[in-house]
Amino acid sequence: GPKKAALLSAVQRDVARYFEPVGLHVEQLYWASNIRVPDQVLSQINTKIANEQAALAAQANVATVKANADARIADADGKAKAS
Repeated sequence: GPKKAALLSAVQRDVARYFEPVGLHVEQLYWASNIRVPDQVLSQINTKIANEQAALAAQANVATVKANADARIADADGKAKAS
């Protein structure tokens, strides 16, 4: 993700500080592979995203129902005034 570079930079500083007292100079670190998280953490992240999406969908449904109700009220009011 976008914070990968910041994490790598922080790790490089820490590693350099650790090894400099013994005479090793760290110039560059690289990722050997993607960051892996435990399945349980990944599952929790996916659940959180799904819950947020469901909440947004519910809010959209409420807005739609309210808009439809307001339209029916305006229609009925217009018909009542026309009579």
